[in-house]
Amino acid sequence: MKISTIFNNKAQAAMEFLMTYGWAILVVLAAIAALAYFGVLSPEKFLPEKCVLQPGIACVSHKAEPAKVTLVISNGLGRTIIINNIDVGGCSSSFSESMQSGSDHTFVIGGACSNGAA
Repeated sequence: MKISTIFNNKAQAAMEFLMTYGWAILVVLAAIAALAYFGVLSPEKFLPEKCVLQPGIACVSHKAEPAKVTLVISNGLGRTIIINNIDVGGCSSSFSESMQSGSDHTFVIGGACSNGAA
């Protein structure tokens, strides 16, 4: 009889522990879900804007404006390249620029943007 009582007390303590922490975890998950729903945990707020190009061609700097995008691109491929066209989002511009290895060039992409913003 005494062993049964000790076992029941331990079982009750374990259940109370699990229930208490279970509710606490549920409240934390609900708070995180609410923050995510209202955009507080939006990745755009924490990640910087970045310019990523293929290996060997570096984006030195970039600036996005409503009507145009300005890119400063560096050629690190080890050979001369010719830039014919650059597409950024809904904006596109044609060029015929020859870039020597190791040189930087500024490109302005703008004009006809299909989505109204760069």
